[in-house]
Amino acid sequence: MTTQEVFSMLKQARKLNFVGYVAWGGEPLLRSDTKDILRCAHDLGLFTCLITNGTFLADYAKELAKTVDLTIVSLDYPSNYHDALRGSKGCFSKALAGISSLTNFGGRVALNCVLSKLKAESAQKMLELSKNIDVRIAFDLWKFFQGLIKNMPCRLRNAVAYSGMSWN
Repeated sequence: MTTQEVFSMLKQARKLNFVGYVAWGGEPLLRSDTKDILRCAHDLGLFTCLITNGTFLADYAKELAKTVDLTIVSLDYPSNYHDALRGSKGCFSKALAGISSLTNFGGRVALNCVLSKLKAESAQKMLELSKNIDVRIAFDLWKFFQGLIKNMPCRLRNAVAYSGMSWN
């Protein structure tokens, strides 16, 4: 959709008494107009939520703090091991920098951590991290579904097989 089409959709949604807009899926901040879309939703009176991996938060923190009611940052491990899980070097430190920048501008942030057998020991460490950076945290359990292994990237498939995780 073009930016104008999204604006039109948001206006229609508001007229239909929608109360919120969530930008998520992939990494929403890769779309150059996401901050404009969030501003539009905010200006229409919608509750705005951004779900992000956090790597671009520092770039847009000042504006996002004004237009996003809640930013949820997906972090799965409280160290650079997060980078290995995500296959992207530096994403953990960028996310922390973005969270810091956003909260310094008054933005509300919560962490979301997906737990699996691969990293179940990280829950306590993630709680400690959320306390240290003064943000809330939510945990989701990742349940593998039969047949999912066939579609996983090789590095994850090997790690899961190594963990002894059951597929049934």
